[in-house]
This record gives sequence, C-alpha cells and structure tokens, in this order.
Amino acid sequence: MSFPTCKLARWGLTLALASLGGWIFYLISFPLPWMLGAMAATTGAALLKLPMTVPPKLRDSVLIVLGLMLGTGFSPEVPGRLVDWWPGLLALALYLVVAIAVGTAWYSRKLSCDAPTAYYAAVPGGLSEMVAMAIAEKGDEGLVSILHTLRIMVVAALVPWGIRIAQDLPLTGTPGAVHLLSLSPADFGFLALGAGLGVVAGKLLRLPAFLMVGPMLASACLSMAGLTQVRPPIEMIVLAQLVLGGAVGSRLAWVPRDVVKRGLSASLVLVVPMVALAAGLSWVVSELAGFDHFAMLLAL
Repeated sequence: MSFPTCKLARWGLTLALASLGGWIFYLISFPLPWMLGAMAATTGAALLKLPMTVPPKLRDSVLIVLGLMLGTGFSPEVPGRLVDWWPGLLALALYLVVAIAVGTAWYSRKLSCDAPTAYYAAVPGGLSEMVAMAIAEKGDEGLVSILHTLRIMVVAALVPWGIRIAQDLPLTGTPGAVHLLSLSPADFGFLALGAGLGVVAGKLLRLPAFLMVGPMLASACLSMAGLTQVRPPIEMIVLAQLVLGGAVGSRLAWVPRDVVKRGLSASLVLVVPMVALAAGLSWVVSELAGFDHFAMLLAL
C-alpha cells in the first residue's frame, strides 16, 4: 500500500490520527486524553512507517496557547495569600529542588543524555509543558516524553482518579473550562494582548522557550492585576494538546528501542521514591499547617 508523500497530506494524516487517538482516550476517561491519545496514535502509526509529521510553525504556535493557559491560573488573590501558604510553598520548593537535582543527575548518568533533555525529563511538571520546553531548548522531546509518560501513568492516572472517586467528583471534564463561542470580543482582545506582549517581551528578554514562557508571564500579570480572568477556550487547549501529542508521537519512532527500554526502567526507578517523598512531605505539612491532605499531595 502506498501513502501520499506531500507535506499537506502528511500533516492531515498526522492530525487526523492524533484526533482519533485523543477522542478514544477521552471516551475511556484517560488522564490528559488529548495529549496522550494523540501521542499513542501517532507513535503507533510512525512505528508502522506511516508518514507522520506536524508543521513546525503550527507546533510552535500552540506553545503560545499553553503559555496563556498557565498564566491564567493566577488571580488577584494570589499575592495576598502567599503568606498563608508559606508552609506548602516551602515544601514544594524543597521537593522541586530534590526531584530536579536527583532526576537530572540520574538521567544524565543512566541514559547519557544532554543537559536540556535530562533537566526537562526530571522537572515534575506537566507533560505538555515539559515537552514544549524541551522542544524550545533543542532537547530530545521524544526521550522527555517517554520518561514523563511513565510518571504520568503512575501518578496522574492513579492519584487523581483515587481522589476524585474518594471525593465523589466526575472523572472527566476540565475545571473552569470555557468554550470558544462563550468568549466576548474583549476576551479575545485580552488573549491576543497577552500573547502579543508575551512573545515580544520574551524574545527581547531572551527568555527560555519564550513562545510559552513570555505569554505565561504576560497572562499572569494581566490576571493578577485584575484586568482579566479569561482562559483560552477549551477548543484551543485541546487543539494545542493534539498538535503537541502528534509532534511527539511522530518523533518517537526515531528513538532507538534500547533507549526506550533504558528510559522506561530509569524512569520507573526514579518515580517510586519521588512519589514516596511527595506523599511524606504532603502528610507532614498537612498535619502541621492544617492543609487538606489531597490538595497538598496534588500540589507536590
């Protein structure tokens, strides 16, 4: 069987398979379904030698959407409540320092990977964001995605499900999600303002991964100033995750199988003690400061 080789056909095939994978994962209530489903579908297709690729400019543009999404997580109340949150913030800082230092050293030694790849694989952040940062910093996004995927399977697939079931919360849905048609022209204006200011400032300041970090900081400033609390619509967020998942999946076929095996084993060895550390810190801080155990665990 022959497949079309022109760029437009390859792009269309990749995004179609990414959408199908994301939709299937969404139907089965899988965590981060659009990202992981897209990655799973395009990885399988790439391994079958189907022509998988994502336009670089499209991939770069979705970083802006992810940055805006992260920035709108801040609110005007955040600065004033930092004093009340100091025990949790201290625990979070301690956990991040230990996790990043240990993880970076472990991956560098075990996998002999470059510094950006080891660092972003070790940072306990979201898969979409860490893959995006690895891409921006010229790291190996395929290896970063492999190492983070196992962590997500163990942590994000089990812990949130357990907490949601324990607290009788729905397994699907995005808290605070807004739809495209519900936004006003002013809302779109603020999103465009945050994106434009962020990209320009990020480039001028030479921020790492400026396409994502710049809009994130600009959006956070607008949100904390009380000018807007609008989030990117869920349709844009889903599209961003599909594109990133497709981009990562189409690259995974180029990662040697021995690297995949070593990456999975190295990640598993690291995940277990890091989860134990997070659980221990969350319990101690919750007992001392009166925080909710589940909330503290998820924060770490």
